[in-house]
Amino acid sequence: MRYPHSVNGRFYGNWHYLPSGKALYLAHRRPSEVFHRRTAWCIDVRTLEEAKTRGISYIGVVTRNGKKRNFWITLVEDFFTDPHSFSHFGDTRQRGLPLSRFRINPSATASAIASAMSLR
Repeated sequence: MRYPHSVNGRFYGNWHYLPSGKALYLAHRRPSEVFHRRTAWCIDVRTLEEAKTRGISYIGVVTRNGKKRNFWITLVEDFFTDPHSFSHFGDTRQRGLPLSRFRINPSATASAIASAMSLR
């Protein structure tokens, strides 16, 4: 099941629940919304805390470039405990995590690695 997450009428992402009982939150972002100074995705602390209270252990960001979708997925705890996580300096209500610290990211997929190897 998929339930939309919106605040004040603005859509932010979806809560995904699998039949197995596992759950995931996917924030929908544009590629231009990456925090450029730290090359990181930022997510509201309220959303992170709600994910914890719902028992969700994985959180991710999905971007769309035409028909292609890119996913970055990591543990919710990484936004709080990873030594590279940070509070967004312009807005203390957000936590950020560098793109390289996500456990699943588009550059780590098998097809991305294969295409990078074919360029050499």
